[in-house]
Amino acid sequence: VLENALRVLFSLIALWQGFGLLALVWVFVACRFARAGFYYWYLQRHTAKPVHAGRFHFDPAFARRIVGQARVFALTMICVTIYWKVDISILSKMRGMDDVGLYSAAYRFLMLAMVVVDSFVNSLFPIISHYYHAANPAVNQFELACKKGLQVLLVLILPVAVMLSLLAPQLIALIYGDAFMEAVPVLRILIWVVVPYAASQIFAYALVASNNQRYDLFVNAVSMAASIVLNVLMIQRFGYLGAAWAALGAIFIYVALQAPFVFRHVIKFESKPLWRGGLKLLAAAACMATVLALFPGIQIWFLMPLAFFIYLLALLVVRLFSKQDWALATRLLK
Repeated sequence: VLENALRVLFSLIALWQGFGLLALVWVFVACRFARAGFYYWYLQRHTAKPVHAGRFHFDPAFARRIVGQARVFALTMICVTIYWKVDISILSKMRGMDDVGLYSAAYRFLMLAMVVVDSFVNSLFPIISHYYHAANPAVNQFELACKKGLQVLLVLILPVAVMLSLLAPQLIALIYGDAFMEAVPVLRILIWVVVPYAASQIFAYALVASNNQRYDLFVNAVSMAASIVLNVLMIQRFGYLGAAWAALGAIFIYVALQAPFVFRHVIKFESKPLWRGGLKLLAAAACMATVLALFPGIQIWFLMPLAFFIYLLALLVVRLFSKQDWALATRLLK
């Protein structure tokens, strides 16, 4: 948070002083170096034992072990980066910058929704990792935390997808103006990526926490290839709408590759509670969608809180959460 605040502050100062793009790049680099320096100071002071000058030495065995472990994560990050960036590249080459502009306008909303998911799973990962390595045979806290974390995350993210999908015309007009109204169908497709994305992130972190990062790499590599193929085929025929459908198809392929392995080897889901919870969640989302559809003329700033309130009320009525669920959810959201 501090790094982002400083980056924005110094970027604004640089622009105000009349500096160009190169200055913004240097601001970004300087802030990253400052963050690295802060991490080093904090670890030396609070976590690791101080290393005094002249005591640094190269340990070949340790270096080989670290490189071997880091290789899987490095390859995974390469696949993830290509997976999420290839659509814009292909769209710009095959259709031009006008299509990229419309697609990017809708994609901004998806990125904001994904921030919610990423923030949640980043806070969840230390918990599930600790539970996996200190598991109580009588009560598998690791599985419980993963299941309840997935439940809480879907409860948080599903109303976002419903709301942005149904209110897409108003939101696009409000943020971008009438010139970008062609981005409305793109947003209505793209925003649903965030729902399977939420599940995929829980599964991915569960795989890493349980030392199955090699399978996570396999999933990311295959999904990356599928994303490239889908984008080429769909963009060639449907343009920016094809890119949106390709994004949705690719994330479902991603989850479809994860789920069998996760369900068999990492997290054991019982079918009845899973279906029962899913139906209750869909019922609450349907109540929210009904409110949004019945009152399209209400100001969006009033309609959105009203619809979300109805959604929360519906969750209470269908009793999706038990007392244990509320206690765990409160801990995860801290």
